[in-house]
Amino acid sequence: MSSEAPEGWIKCKYESLLKGKLTNGLYKHADFYGKGNAKILDIGYLFNKDKTSLEGCSQIELTETERAKYKLQFGDILFNRVSVKPEGVGLCVLVEEHDFDLVFESNIIKSTLNLEHTNPLYTSYLLNSEVLRKAIFIRAKITAQASIGQEDLLSLELLLPPLPEQQKITQILTSVDEVIEKTQAQIDKLKDLKTAMMQELLTKGIGHLEFKDSPVGKIPVGWEVKTIEEVTTDVTYGLTVRPKYINVGVPLVSGKECKDGWLDFSISNKISVSDFGALRPRSLPKVDDVIMTKTGTVGRVALVRKEYPAFAISQNVALLTPNKSQIVPEFLELLLTSQKIKEQIRLGISTLSIPDLQLGVLKNFQISLPNQNEQKEIARIITCTKTKINSCNNKLSSILSLKKGLMQDLLTGKVRVNTDQFNSSLSAS
Repeated sequence: MSSEAPEGWIKCKYESLLKGKLTNGLYKHADFYGKGNAKILDIGYLFNKDKTSLEGCSQIELTETERAKYKLQFGDILFNRVSVKPEGVGLCVLVEEHDFDLVFESNIIKSTLNLEHTNPLYTSYLLNSEVLRKAIFIRAKITAQASIGQEDLLSLELLLPPLPEQQKITQILTSVDEVIEKTQAQIDKLKDLKTAMMQELLTKGIGHLEFKDSPVGKIPVGWEVKTIEEVTTDVTYGLTVRPKYINVGVPLVSGKECKDGWLDFSISNKISVSDFGALRPRSLPKVDDVIMTKTGTVGRVALVRKEYPAFAISQNVALLTPNKSQIVPEFLELLLTSQKIKEQIRLGISTLSIPDLQLGVLKNFQISLPNQNEQKEIARIITCTKTKINSCNNKLSSILSLKKGLMQDLLTGKVRVNTDQFNSSLSAS
């Protein structure tokens, strides 16, 4: 923490903000789960709070003593006591409002705040700020797994503004969170729509009334069933030896860069221009080629676009060159992410050590194929939805960046708020 507190702020230890002692959670044998009229919050909630709910917690049978000792109230702050990944230790959440008996399990530490000193939501923002997360990590014990004890948390040093300023800062950050939540909900709806559209259009097409049986299920009359090999001019893979990585050079795509149809070169390892020039030409991605991960996380797909820089691929990535007289590149990209292909991947991968899809197996995957005009129209419809998703994702990234900056400024006192008047200019539109 800063050596000097902003005017009107105080430096204090977390211990001084508490009402009572910290409490480690309840351990109960599995026989007590699945019954009873209480629920128990487990460590998974702390990592997936945005995707789970308190209502989804497991039922548990408790004694009255256990209910009284471990019962959670709105405004309690919970800490993750242990984590397999060091960066996850000490993660905290604020207990939300609920209308049922709720306790917490043994991998969690509970703290109850003295509300005369601090606003619970403000405190949870502060404890999850970059500065406090670093302070928690420094105190953690790293062995086979990371852990943090009660004394480590009690000794945390905090900068605390007066309650009115805490409340205004909380208003600002909460308004940003509301925009984040609404944007994420919009993304989730669009993703559901895209999944439904792909299932419908890639199996039933547009406006067809007559269907026939085929090796890949019922398809419209007039569609064909072909293999990947029949609709491509080449299926190969990339670099077979590990090169020397450098800080600035040509991106090497190994699979992690595939992000739902596009490539994130900012996280790529780099190879030298001379190493890139020595690669075999057929393994160098060209515009309208499609790449697909074949080892590890199998089935990530991206179309090579004209705006991409020159890049290489590793041996973990398959490179498919579409035969444009047979298939539209954008349609091939969609097919490779379809449920039918996912089923064939599941049946075709080798798992002797790590998941791997051999090129010979990939070439024999079967696909259903409409004429090219219909391929283009299907690709256009689904791409419109993908574009909306990408736009929302970009908006979400901007808002998350804004929140990070606001937390850095507001929770350290670098930027002070007017406690007499607050007008939010944020909008969820």
